[in-house]
Amino acid sequence: MIRNVLLLALAALILCPTPAAGFVIEQKIGTRKTAGNELAMEIGFGEVSITTGTNELLEGRFELTDSALIPMIDYTVEDDYGLLEIVQEGGDAVPDEATASYSFTLNGDAIYEAGIELGTGELKIAGVWSKLNEFSASVGAGELEVDLSGGWTRSTDDINFEVGVGELTIILPDDIGIRVEAEVGIGEVKVEGLSPEEDDEIGWTNSLWQQAEVNVEVKAEVGVGELTVKVTD
Repeated sequence: MIRNVLLLALAALILCPTPAAGFVIEQKIGTRKTAGNELAMEIGFGEVSITTGTNELLEGRFELTDSALIPMIDYTVEDDYGLLEIVQEGGDAVPDEATASYSFTLNGDAIYEAGIELGTGELKIAGVWSKLNEFSASVGAGELEVDLSGGWTRSTDDINFEVGVGELTIILPDDIGIRVEAEVGIGEVKVEGLSPEEDDEIGWTNSLWQQAEVNVEVKAEVGVGELTVKVTD
């Protein structure tokens, strides 16, 4: 097993002061030859942006006003599979006026599974995830926006998004087969570019569903709030 633990709190050389009396942390993890990598992320609160577009495994930039909000990054490789864990645990111990902004750029060709959780705040996900088999993201209270309109090269039926209280927006491509299960406990569902299924009151599909070479199925749920699904070219 290869283990690489990155405690960002010790990375003094990459701490820079900011005008808001906080600091900026920049971090990079190189790509290793593996059969695949899993991303597991848990952030207590803040604004989180995740996209693809680097040859590294991960590039991160964090703007924080309290050191308790520094995330721990742990990357391990065992039996030819990598696990990238990103955890921010100090949210309960910081002042109410504290702010945190996390920007992550990942290698979309290296991530095969991803599970992302944000307690409170705003989470935006975009990019091209060419090897993705399983993908889940959740926000306890706040906003979740997921743009999946990038290139898809394989089918999957294991894409799940959830917001407890707030807004969930999902953007999907029109050149592959799409099926969405969209459900809101209390609130509103808005779906553009898909047709409702006759035998499933929460199911929506496009004309390419089960006809295209690549088919993607998404399950989306909001407890209280608004759920919007859009199909774009």
